[in-house]
Amino acid sequence: MNNRFLKIADASKERPATARRHVVTVLTREILDNPATKDFPIPSEHELCRQFGISRVTVRLALNDLENRGLIYRRHGKGTFAHGRSTRIHRHIGVLMKLPLTTENRPLAEILRGMQAVMIPLRASVILIGMSPEEWLPELANLLAGVVVMADGATADDLRSLENRGLPFFIVGKTDLPGPRIHFDQQQESTFDDPTTAGIGTHFFTAGRHVAEALTRAFQIEEPMVDLVFQASPDHVQPFASIPNSIHNHTQKKHESYPPSSLVTP
Repeated sequence: MNNRFLKIADASKERPATARRHVVTVLTREILDNPATKDFPIPSEHELCRQFGISRVTVRLALNDLENRGLIYRRHGKGTFAHGRSTRIHRHIGVLMKLPLTTENRPLAEILRGMQAVMIPLRASVILIGMSPEEWLPELANLLAGVVVMADGATADDLRSLENRGLPFFIVGKTDLPGPRIHFDQQQESTFDDPTTAGIGTHFFTAGRHVAEALTRAFQIEEPMVDLVFQASPDHVQPFASIPNSIHNHTQKKHESYPPSSLVTP
């Protein structure tokens, strides 16, 4: 079979769990990078065993992971197929909001609108959730690709529960909780809790778009989460020149610069 799955590292000497993740990561990247709009076949279990140098059990576990993420499906007697760009199934993004926030809060509304601009073309949604993750039914958790955690009311137990469920997340707002966060400059931070703020929609809309993109991709390929840092200027969103010491040491910092002219408003 002529396919794009041949350039792979030898996983035969790795532990089964590590080999399984390696297979998932390689195949996920190949599927997401494939420009095909229609569904296309991927190598058989036997071919994957030979290519990766691992057992059939490990290959089957890896394929189960890909199927659970909505990237592949199996047809008895025909083989395993990857969803093309037009048929791929995407999970929703959750927003954990344990304390009520006014719907007139302009920055929050713009972040949600930016997230929706990404999710709607993927035939997915942004879901507001008020209960602790520990209380979620499996049916709810299985709908989500990631979660934006509003810091007000959130606890360390909430974050541990998200980690245990394998859900990537970002924290928004001032908090001492450890975890990947969305950072705004001082001017933007001061406007976040002011419902009367006007004229700052573009910057928060941009942040929302890239938060949704980061969570979706992190769920699909299990990328480590990093802090997203935004800074506004009169003309565009610029990266910070320096990073406050309060940023958590366990995360990298990703500086974003997005001119408003690049935005696509739904």
